[in-house]
Amino acid sequence: MLCNSLLSRFANQKNIKKRGNEIMQGLVLVGSAIKPESVKVQTLLENPTVANMVKKIKQYRDFADHELEVFDAYQFEGKIKDRENSLKRGEGAVLALKDQSVSLNILFAESGQEKQVHITGFVIQEDNDKQYFYKFQAKGQDIKLVLATEFDGKIKEQYLSNFDQKLFKYDENFKYGILDNENEVEAHISWKDGCLPGGYKWCGGKCHNYPDSGGDGSVINEVDACCMLHDYCYRYDWNTVDGCDDSLCECVKPYSYWAALFIQLYFCD
Repeated sequence: MLCNSLLSRFANQKNIKKRGNEIMQGLVLVGSAIKPESVKVQTLLENPTVANMVKKIKQYRDFADHELEVFDAYQFEGKIKDRENSLKRGEGAVLALKDQSVSLNILFAESGQEKQVHITGFVIQEDNDKQYFYKFQAKGQDIKLVLATEFDGKIKEQYLSNFDQKLFKYDENFKYGILDNENEVEAHISWKDGCLPGGYKWCGGKCHNYPDSGGDGSVINEVDACCMLHDYCYRYDWNTVDGCDDSLCECVKPYSYWAALFIQLYFCD
């Protein structure tokens, strides 16, 4: 397994210098659910980037726009701790067909004066009694196919797991600017262990599962494994490891877990 191979390389390098017992200060993310009925699907579809994504997906599975429903909607604010100009805030929504054969994860984010639109689109296509799975990513007007594979096994499991829970709980006291006040952050983080929701053991600020710090070193899925490698990359001064963030971005690209989209938003621009 790739992850085990990389970890063994870390463990066996004699010239590795450990950066003390500190944990890499990663992504801190807060937010609140929005009532789905307050989100106007047609308004979202009028956005040029969203419209382009829908047009691309319809090449693989045809459907009517009115069939898309709001599965989840939220406000969010996040930053990479101790990294300048990493604060981004905005709104997100997950649109999907009832049978989940098509879904769009949409993020509208602001960073200073810059406005960004990040969309990941998924479609399941039927062909000769087989199902195929496609993942598209859009940034601006550019839409790329990043994954095409049979829809079975692990691919099926990871995609459908996105519909098991909503991203954020409803927080009536949520407001933008929470991350400007350290005393307020803890009260608004939905996950008190510092890990992103969904059972992650390595993804999120102060989130780790190091065996030498009481953990068992395990991961819950492929994205969690990417975060683990990212943490190890930053934990050690190893002169053969460059571009920890770039490696993280490449690592999460093929996966359909919602956490991958937020990692790309904050680490990959």
